[in-house]
Amino acid sequence: MTSTLKVAILGCGMISEHHVKEAKKRNAKINVTATIDLSKENRDKLATITGGTPFESLEAALQSDVEFDAVAVLLPHDLHEKFSKEVFAAKKHLFLEKPIGRNIEECKRIFEAADEAKKNYGCVFYAAENASFWPEIVRAKELIQDGYIGELITARAHYYECLSDSPMSQDPNNWRNSVKRCGGGSLIDGGQHWLRPLREFMGEVDKVMAVTDRPWSTLEGESLVHGLIKFQSGKTASIQVTTLGSDSVLGNEEPWFRVIGTRGEIVITGSFEGGGTVLSVQNGKELLLPEGTPQGFLRSYGYQMANFADAVLENKPLHRVPSCAMGELLIALACYRSSVSNNWEDVWETGTERWQGQFPLDTLPKEVKR
Repeated sequence: MTSTLKVAILGCGMISEHHVKEAKKRNAKINVTATIDLSKENRDKLATITGGTPFESLEAALQSDVEFDAVAVLLPHDLHEKFSKEVFAAKKHLFLEKPIGRNIEECKRIFEAADEAKKNYGCVFYAAENASFWPEIVRAKELIQDGYIGELITARAHYYECLSDSPMSQDPNNWRNSVKRCGGGSLIDGGQHWLRPLREFMGEVDKVMAVTDRPWSTLEGESLVHGLIKFQSGKTASIQVTTLGSDSVLGNEEPWFRVIGTRGEIVITGSFEGGGTVLSVQNGKELLLPEGTPQGFLRSYGYQMANFADAVLENKPLHRVPSCAMGELLIALACYRSSVSNNWEDVWETGTERWQGQFPLDTLPKEVKR
């Protein structure tokens, strides 16, 4: 049995560095052998970090003598379908960043290609949503399952970014600013990572109602969302998404998540780089992760990559099957419909039946140390 999974990174932007650096910290069984990007600067930089061989295209990498068994597709949303199909046609395992596609039809075609590749070549399809491995989220879910805050009443999530120094602000033509390329605005992009924890806490979704706005005009899609989510249990939660092109008055004091129960609440604050806190308001005592355990949103990338490698190398189960990742996309699409109709919209519309009932509500990732 091969002890290390040889991976080609397709798309060597900022997010690729988080994936490979965190995978190394988690001792994931990953060996990056190829870095692929149209940008010479990007592919060479990641090659220096990983020791992989840089290539300008996936085709060039496939035709070379460099070996890899899997491809991590970390590309703009509009390129997911094209390159997912190419990866499967090359008989390679696929690690695909969220969202799977920009719309239902794209996703259907990707799943069809994945089904064929699994049947014919044994390929693993991994739909990446790292929030399920986010240490603070895992700890909070564990507390909820243990009944620490009693019966769940409601929850609130607030995703916010201040992008004054980001490529989105500096380059109006950045792909994330384009509705056509991204599939929407902030909710279908970074906001997806805040929808997954709500599902982890509250269960599977049913309907949504939302309003959207564009306070940051550089972003063609929505940069502000107020959404209500009704779960299949009948309980409700809310999400706010705020993306600004300048420094925000919110600062870092606004909680990312608040989960309220009959005996208390859990508040999650922190930063992308770490230092997150899980705070129980029930007794005023901070309930941090065990000493020495990495914290923060970015830590989740390493645990996720480790789960992918174990699935390929040792046939271990995926913590969340690819169908789970459709939930966040369908929530976003339903929110967009609601912002036009001004009504509650069903998340699981006709044609999405194959992705329903795939979300295991009680499981915790074994990879994350708690």
